[in-house]
Amino acid sequence: MDNLKAFIQGVRSILAVHLFRAKVGHGLFWVSAGFLLLVASVVVSVSLKNQWNYKTFKPRGQAGLNFKNSTEMIEAGSLILGPNAGVSAICSAIAASGSGLMIQSGFPVFTKNVVFSVLLGFLLPLWCLTFAVEGLGAEREGKTLFWLFSKPVPRSSIYLGKFLAILPWVIIWSLGGFLFLAICAGDSGIIAFNLFWQPIAFACITYASVFFFMGACLPRASLIALAYAFVVETLLGSMPGSLKQLSVAFYARCIMFQKSSDLGVILEQGGGYGDFSQTMAICFMLGIALLFLVAGIFFFGKIELRGQR
Repeated sequence: MDNLKAFIQGVRSILAVHLFRAKVGHGLFWVSAGFLLLVASVVVSVSLKNQWNYKTFKPRGQAGLNFKNSTEMIEAGSLILGPNAGVSAICSAIAASGSGLMIQSGFPVFTKNVVFSVLLGFLLPLWCLTFAVEGLGAEREGKTLFWLFSKPVPRSSIYLGKFLAILPWVIIWSLGGFLFLAICAGDSGIIAFNLFWQPIAFACITYASVFFFMGACLPRASLIALAYAFVVETLLGSMPGSLKQLSVAFYARCIMFQKSSDLGVILEQGGGYGDFSQTMAICFMLGIALLFLVAGIFFFGKIELRGQR
């Protein structure tokens, strides 16, 4: 009981000291901010051209008319076939449904091309590691862990307290970046944000636990975290088959797939995203986060302080 009380008091003291001391001026922060502005500029460009829809869509690898041209031809055909009331009515109905689909297609187009591909595949891991790796990694690389360990609190309290201190920054920076991109995309982006902010938040918690573990327990944590983000999340996350299940982004996509399906929008054909329910995907992500949190507490307690003074 006394050990538990000391642990809780230690977590509170570390959290109180470090919650508002996030380091935002380091190199990774500016890199992540730069990529956010770069992607935002592309999103704004597409929004200004009003291209968050199926207007220019046509079957991959095929020449010919795009979706907008085809709809316009059907609409023109309904006028030409005016005397034939039945055929004209069918053509008018098809043209009207095609026009409606173009107007309403901004959400799936934005989700597939920005949220699924760019945000989950690259930006979100980068945003999360910006703060998570530096949580204890800065003290480890700067050889100042001795001063943390000199405090009269258990190492487990230091680890958990520092993790809880960086977690709000990870979530705020990531959700804020997502919201910024959504605003740049207009109505399509706002719909996506309102629908998907929860799986993004769960993914942030999982990424924060993984990258915080790397920063606290591994040397050259920033390079390892970047390698993980590129190899596992970006490359494996886009691979066919079951390899993508090794990435955190896969489970976030499963939740998004289910939420979109509930609205009658199918974002991806195949991919295995429908094989996991929202509850299963959330359990997988939180389970990964808990696993790395426990592993981090264990290995952080084994660190030796040779040359740390």
